[in-house]
Amino acid sequence: MLYMYSDPDKLERYVNDKVFQNVFWNNISYQTELRTPAMKNGIINPDVFMDTPINEDTGLGENDLETVPPLL
Repeated sequence: MLYMYSDPDKLERYVNDKVFQNVFWNNISYQTELRTPAMKNGIINPDVFMDTPINEDTGLGENDLETVPPLL
């Protein structure tokens, strides 16, 4: 943080990042199927989204996960 704060150009790039703009958070969604109940009028309510139960069951159990080889 000190490195960034000591360089005005780096600090300006940081504070102007798109993640600090409402449009980024109001329009972000990685869903490809049905819309989440958190989506109202084309905008996601982050609080409702975080409280929505996850319905995507992988069908994998704990033993299956232990047998998956590492990605490295």
